[in-house]
Amino acid sequence: MSVDYGASADFAVHHLALGSGLYHLENLADLSALPETGALLVVAPLKLEGGSGGPVRVFALLP
Repeated sequence: MSVDYGASADFAVHHLALGSGLYHLENLADLSALPETGALLVVAPLKLEGGSGGPVRVFALLP
């Protein structure tokens, strides 16, 4: 699973988003359980050096 298609050679979406200071959350499950508005999504990444990605702990605070 990736924001770029599997056979991508240039990873255009990665370069566009990361170059704009954005990041990707891939493989999240069952977000349909969250309300349409009002939830605060918290993303807690592991601090890694020299990698191209890493795991995060994601949780929602509900109103």
